[in-house]
Formats: sequence, C-alpha cells, structure tokens
Amino acid sequence: MKIDINSWRKSAESGDSTAQLNLGIAYSFGKGVARNHQEAFKWFTLAAKQGMARAQFNLAHMYREGIGVIQDDYRAVQWLILAAEQGYNDAQIDLDLMRKLGRGIPDEDEVERIKSLAKRGNQEAQCNLGILHFFGSGVPEDHKLAYKWYSKAAKQGYHRAQARLAVMYFHGLGTTQNYEQAVYWWKIATEQGNPSAQCNLGLMYYHGWGVRQSYQKARGWFLLAAKQGYDKAKFHLAGL
Repeated sequence: MKIDINSWRKSAESGDSTAQLNLGIAYSFGKGVARNHQEAFKWFTLAAKQGMARAQFNLAHMYREGIGVIQDDYRAVQWLILAAEQGYNDAQIDLDLMRKLGRGIPDEDEVERIKSLAKRGNQEAQCNLGILHFFGSGVPEDHKLAYKWYSKAAKQGYHRAQARLAVMYFHGLGTTQNYEQAVYWWKIATEQGNPSAQCNLGLMYYHGWGVRQSYQKARGWFLLAAKQGYDKAKFHLAGL
C-alpha cells in the first residue's frame, strides 16, 4: 500500500474512516511519519466509532497493552466484542483468550454504572448488561436476564441487541426456541446494516429455517455482509 500521509490526513479530517484507519497504522509503526502512539490512538478511535472492525481491533489492542492510553482490559473487551460481531476473526480469538484468562471483567462500580443506565432506558447499557449476564462477566451468568435486557434494547431499535436477541431465539437461550422470531429480529437488525444479522439471515434462507428455503436469497444476504468485510459471509459464499 502506497503511503500518502497528506492525502490520508485530508480525507481523515473530513471523516473518511479508511483514511483514519490508515493514519492510525502509519503512526503506530512510524510509516511516513514519526511514531506516535497517542496520534495512532486518536485516529483508531475515530475510525472505530464509525464501525471499522480493524480499527476496533487495533484500539482494543492499545487498551489491552496500555499503548498510547491507560491500560484498561474492560474497554479492550468492549471493542473486541464490536469487532467480533462484524466477523473479524482475530478479534474473536483475542476475546476468547481474554475470557479464558479472566481479563476484562468489569469492576463493581462499572457494573453498577451499566445497571443504572440500563434501568433509566439507555439502550446501549441495556445491551451491554445483557452481554454481561450472557457471559457471566461481573454478574451471575443468566440467559433469562440476558434475554430480558436484549429485548428491552432491541425494542428501542438498537441493532446490536436485535441481532443478539435473534441468536437467543435461534438457540432457545433464555426463551423458547423460535426460528421465526430469530428471522424477524435479524431482519429488523439488517435495516441498520448489521452484518452479522445479514449473514445469519443468509444461513436461515440457505437451510430453510423459519423461512422458505432460497439459495438466491441466501446468496443476496451473504453478499451484503461480505461487502462489509464479514469473514463468515465470505466463507459461506465460497460454498454456494
């Protein structure tokens, strides 16, 4: 990849997430600019907030190792979750490892903060509280409570919660297994471009679970997810 710092900076300052990611990488490794971890952190953060999975993964690494920012395992895990939800395989590997090592578990104050926000109707906090209960991270593992909080956030239109609620229905976790409800919530999540929902809808159409089987529709959903860089969708497309 040709390094063009001036062009990247101009585009990054205009909000281009790819340019922001490239600048972050350049500052991380000192390519075309002097190495500056604080600048790398700044640009990765901007790209990550726009949904760039690689930037989310890189930001998680900086939080985990304390590079350019105060070390924070919990924030690292949150960014890994976002990247993994987009099918970024390296993020899922790191996330699994951190959980096995017991890293990234929120402290009591953080759990109480999330609970307080969730009870006041904050949809992101409701989804995060559901995630904590799903994995038993800082709170007791309880799939019924995970289902409860995913439902609250999903009904407010939060696509991450909608996609996770669909998974609960698909596997019958915390609720009765219901493929039709899984399809319903994945379809709702796709309206906001959620790539995991797009890929999972493709699987539902491929297998005819909760919908009439259609390889054409399956391919269509896999393509949409793959265009967002969702690795699992690319894998399924290769098999069609």
